[in-house]
Amino acid sequence: MTEWLIFLTFFGAIIFFLIALHTVTTGGDDAVKRRLAQLKRESDKNAPLPEWAKAIHKEELKHRVDFKQLIGKVTGISFLERIERSLAQSDVPMRASEWILLRLILVVAPFAVTVFIFDQLLMGVVFATAGLLLPGMFLNMRRKSRINLFNIQLAEFLTLLVNALRSGQSFLQGIDHASRESPEPIKSEFALLLQETNLGLPIETAFENLAHRVPSKDLEITTTAFIIQKSVGGNLAEVMEKVAETIRERVKLQGQIRVLTAQGILSGTLVGALPFVLGIVLYGMNPGYISMLWTTETGRFLLLGAIVLQILGAVSIKKIVTIDI
Repeated sequence: MTEWLIFLTFFGAIIFFLIALHTVTTGGDDAVKRRLAQLKRESDKNAPLPEWAKAIHKEELKHRVDFKQLIGKVTGISFLERIERSLAQSDVPMRASEWILLRLILVVAPFAVTVFIFDQLLMGVVFATAGLLLPGMFLNMRRKSRINLFNIQLAEFLTLLVNALRSGQSFLQGIDHASRESPEPIKSEFALLLQETNLGLPIETAFENLAHRVPSKDLEITTTAFIIQKSVGGNLAEVMEKVAETIRERVKLQGQIRVLTAQGILSGTLVGALPFVLGIVLYGMNPGYISMLWTTETGRFLLLGAIVLQILGAVSIKKIVTIDI
């Protein structure tokens, strides 16, 4: 009975993971837009919902369980808001409660199957640790990749905007033209900015919301330049052209830095992963030989020291190869 229960749990975890993977990899633009709009509304505490929206919200609450509220009682609302923002910035169309549930299943299911069916405690701990860390690493990598792609596209977007301004279009018309001619993700982000302005939000506030949704230094430069120009006046086309040149040079310099630090990053990754891979291989070949590391007092002391030195080495390499410009 226990084995069947574990099998059904593992099978359900696989189905849930495949559904989540399909949702992540097949678009989800509408879900992301709804989440970003929700985050924007939550950031503006002085803008209450209209009565018709309150009625719809109350009707929805009658037919569903608010998992976010239940989980928020344990983890805290701010924790869930950070997850929601990270999911939105990563273009992952999932709720915070769904993300937490997915990570919980990826930890519990492999551990239960490995320990109770195959009787491998160490491998169960390894799989559970991987299930705990890999989703966060995936989310962080996807978030960084999306922001880097946004930064690369921003200079070309500003060039299109400058051309539109010089052809006689207004600033918002230029943004509309440039966003329609640009690829994702910059297209959807500036389209959302236009939607906010069409709903009556000031252009300065819409730009600040955009900079809040996309934590990019290049976008902060663009937003600051626009707000200053709007306050003091001047030729907006020339200002945006200078900003585009600055961003283009920053992207070029960042590429050169990545090339120069690629060897250090690769070395740090290999050196950091080598002890764990070697430990798993030795455990599979001769469990009794390597088990002395955690069955004897001397082995536990050496294992703790190795872990501490491993962490210090990884942090040191990270500090060396990380160069902010």
